[in-house]
Amino acid sequence: MEPSNPRSGWSRLADFVDQTKRLGLIFVVLVALGLALLPRLTFDFSPQTLFDATSEKARIYAAHRAQYGADDHHLMLLVEGDLDDVATWTALGAIEERIRDEVDEVEWTQSLLTLPVPYAPEPGRIVIEPISQGPASAAEAIAAAQRARDHPMLAGQLVASDGSVACILLKVGDDIAAMAKARPAVEAIEAIAQESSGGLPTWLLGPHAYRATVVGVMIREELRFVPLTAGLLALVLFVLFRSSAGVLIPLLSVGLGALWTVAAMAATGQGINIINTITATLVLVIGVADAIHMMTRYGQERREGQERSPAMKRAVRSVGAACLLTSVTTAVGFATLLTARLEILRDFGLYAAFGVMITFGFTIVFVPWALVRSPHDPVVRDPTQGLEAGERATPLGRFLARQGELVVRRPGMILLVSALVVGGFVAGIPRATVDNFIMEYVPRGEPIHEAHALLEEKLAGVVYVDIVLKAEGGPEQPWHEPEMLRRAAAIQDRTLADEGVQSAVSVISLIRELGYVQRGRDGDRNALPSSRQEAAGLLLLAEFADGDTLLNTHLDADRRVLRITVRAADLGAKSYLALEERIEGWIDEHLAGAPVPTKGYLAGTSQVGYSGIDSLIRDMMTSLGWAFGLIFLTLAGLFRSVRLAAIAMIPNVLPLVVVLGSMGWAGRHLETLSAMVFSIGLGIAVDDTIHYLARYCAEVRAGFSPEDAVRRTTERTGRAIVHTSLVLVFGFGVLCTSAFPPNQLFAILGSGVIVAALAADLWVLPAILVLLKPPVPGAPSACSCDGGVVQGMGHSPPCTLGSRSPPPSPSRLPSEQPLTRETTCRRASRRSPPWRWWIPRRRRSTSRFRIPTTP
Repeated sequence: MEPSNPRSGWSRLADFVDQTKRLGLIFVVLVALGLALLPRLTFDFSPQTLFDATSEKARIYAAHRAQYGADDHHLMLLVEGDLDDVATWTALGAIEERIRDEVDEVEWTQSLLTLPVPYAPEPGRIVIEPISQGPASAAEAIAAAQRARDHPMLAGQLVASDGSVACILLKVGDDIAAMAKARPAVEAIEAIAQESSGGLPTWLLGPHAYRATVVGVMIREELRFVPLTAGLLALVLFVLFRSSAGVLIPLLSVGLGALWTVAAMAATGQGINIINTITATLVLVIGVADAIHMMTRYGQERREGQERSPAMKRAVRSVGAACLLTSVTTAVGFATLLTARLEILRDFGLYAAFGVMITFGFTIVFVPWALVRSPHDPVVRDPTQGLEAGERATPLGRFLARQGELVVRRPGMILLVSALVVGGFVAGIPRATVDNFIMEYVPRGEPIHEAHALLEEKLAGVVYVDIVLKAEGGPEQPWHEPEMLRRAAAIQDRTLADEGVQSAVSVISLIRELGYVQRGRDGDRNALPSSRQEAAGLLLLAEFADGDTLLNTHLDADRRVLRITVRAADLGAKSYLALEERIEGWIDEHLAGAPVPTKGYLAGTSQVGYSGIDSLIRDMMTSLGWAFGLIFLTLAGLFRSVRLAAIAMIPNVLPLVVVLGSMGWAGRHLETLSAMVFSIGLGIAVDDTIHYLARYCAEVRAGFSPEDAVRRTTERTGRAIVHTSLVLVFGFGVLCTSAFPPNQLFAILGSGVIVAALAADLWVLPAILVLLKPPVPGAPSACSCDGGVVQGMGHSPPCTLGSRSPPPSPSRLPSEQPLTRETTCRRASRRSPPWRWWIPRRRRSTSRFRIPTTP
C-alpha cells in the first residue's frame, strides 16, 4: 500500500539511509563516545532523595537537624551473645574502643560500657555512670547483665530483655552523606566487628548500612540486567526472524539507545539510584518494539515481490509515523513524572523519556540501513513465498485470521463479555491500598534483613521520630515545673503504650530513675517530682555526670525545649501516618490548658520520609492524569479525529483497571515503583493501539469496509503487535529476577499491563471499530446509488464519483477487494440496525463474496 505522498519526510529519510555510505562509521563513533562516558557514572541512594523538600515537615526537620544532628546518621551494631559471659563484655568493649580510635567518621559511641545512667551500686550511694567498666569475673558479668536488663533506660535500647543481644550505638558525622564517604566507614566498622567479636555474630544496621547494601546490589544488578535482557531479547528475536542478522539488527539499534541513555546520565552527573536503576532495561525492552514493527513490515513487502531496497523504503514510509508516535506517547508517559514534587522522580522521567526518543532515532536510521546492507536478507529467506502463504500458514497467522473473523461477526458479544470481565476487576479496586516499607527496598537474602528482624524482636525498632515540646513565654526553666513534667510524661506514656511504638526516652526517663534511686529504690519507679525544687535538684545531680546523658541531648540549656525520642518498628507509611496523627492528638490534648503556653510537633527523618513516600505515590496518580490528557491530545492530532482518539483510549484504560483491580483482590499495596507502572504502562500500552489504528485507517482510506479493514489489520499488524507484546513481557520478566522486591512487583504489574493491553487491542478495539464504524478522515464517505444518496460507512470527506478504485493487490483475497461506489452502496443498504448486534447472523456478510471492481 503505497503512501499517498511518495516524497514525504519519511521517503526522504529512507532515501538518505539508502544512499549514505558512511553511516556505519558514524555509528561506530557514537558507540565509542558513549563507552568513553560510562566511567563517569556513579551509584548512590540516599533516603533523602525520596523526601518532599518543599513540604512544611521538611522545613521543620531541617531546623531540627541543625540543632540536634542527623538522626539518620545513627548506626546500630548488634552483638549477639550471652551477657552472663565475660567474653561477651570483652568483645563489646574491644569493638567499641577500636571503632572510636580507628574510624574517624564516627563522632561518638554509646554502649553498656560507656553510657552513663543513674543507679545505686550499694545502699545509700547514687552514681550516674556506666553500669560496668568491664566485668573481670563470671559473677561480675552476671551482676552487670542483671543491672542492664532491669534498667528502664537500657532495656530495649542497648540490651535485650533476655540479655542475648547488646547494641553499640554509633553516630556518623553529619557531613558524611555521599556514598563515597559513607561506604568505607560502614565497611571499616563491619571489619572491626568481625575481627574483634571473638567469633560472636555481629550485625550492622542503620541508614548508612542500608544504603551500602542497596548500592552494592544495584551495581551487581545493573551489570547483570543489561546482558540478561539482551540475551532474552536475542532468543525471542531469533524465534521471530530465524536469522542471526534478524537478531543483531534490532539489538544493536536499541543497544545504541540504551548506551546513550546511560552515557547522558553520566555526562550530566546523574547517578544510578533505587528508582532509575531499571532505566536501561526499560529502554532496551521498549525500543525493540519499533524495530520489530519495521522489520515485520519489511518482510511483508518482500513477500509481495519487492526488492530489498524498495521494501525498506516502503516499510519506513508505512510505519515510520506510527513508530514516531508510539515513541512520543511512551516518552509522554515518562515525561509526566516531571510534574512530581520529588526530584528523584523528575530525573527518572526526564532521562527515561530521553532514552525512548533517542532509541527511536537510532532505530529509524540504523534498522533500515542494516536491512539493505546485511549480506543476507535478515527477515525473509524465500521472498517468492506469497504474503498469505507466509503469514496464514503459521499457527499465529491462522489464529489471527479466525480471531479477526470472530470479532467482525460478534462485536457486541465480545464487548459484553469484556465489560463483565472488567467489571470484576473494577470491584477489586477499592481493596487496593497505598503503602511503603523501609525494608521493601532491601533484598530478602541480604544479611541486613536478618539483622533487622533481630533488632525488632529483641530491641527497639529502626524508625526514629522526635516529639518536640517547646515552652513559649512563662517563667524561666519551665520544665522544672511539676505540672509541665506531668503533661510531658503523659504524652510519653501514651505514645509508649501504642502498639507500634517500641521505646520512648527523654529527660522524663532520667528524672524518674534519679528519683527512684534517690528514694532507695522504693515506691513507684515512674513517679515524678512533686515540687519545682525537687525537679531542679534531680536535674542538678544529672549535670555532674561524666559524658552525655539524656539531660544534655534531650533538654536544651535554657530548659525550654524538651525532646522525646520515639523508636518504632518498620510500620509502613500507612500505619506510621496514622500513628503520627494519634501522637499529634495526644500532644494537643495534654498541652491544652498548660500553665506555660507550649507548642508541640513531630520531627525526624522517618516522619519526612514516610510523608514524602506517601506524597510520591499521590504524585504518580497525578502524572497518570497528565499522561491520559497528553496522550489523548496526541492521538487526536495524529488521526485528526477526536472520536478516534477517544476510541483509542478505551483499550488503554482497561489494562490499568485490570492491574489495579488485581492488586486489590490479591491484597497487595501500591508502593513507589508499582505506582510508577501506571503512567509508564499507559505510554507503552498505547503503542500497539496506535499501530493497529494507523493500519486500520490506511486500509479504510484504500477503500476497504470497516469489517475488511479489521480483518486485514488483525492479520497483518496483529502479528507485530503480538510479537512486540511478547518481547515486552519477556523483557519485563528479566526484572522478576531482581533481588529488590519492588522491582519484582514492577515486572509483574508491567507484564500484566502489556498482556491486558494486547487482549484489549485485538478484541475490544476492533469490536468497537466494527460496531461504531467511526469516520476516518480522508476515506470514501457517501455516494449516489440509482439517483439517491446512500450513506456509506460514515467516513469523510465524500468520495468523488469519477475516481478510480485502487487496483487489487495480488495478495488480497477475493473478499478483501477495495470498496467501490457500487459495493459501498450495496453494503450500506444491507447493514443490520445497531440494536440487532446480539442476534446471530444467519447469512454471510456480503463482504465475503467476490465483488468485481469497476473502473
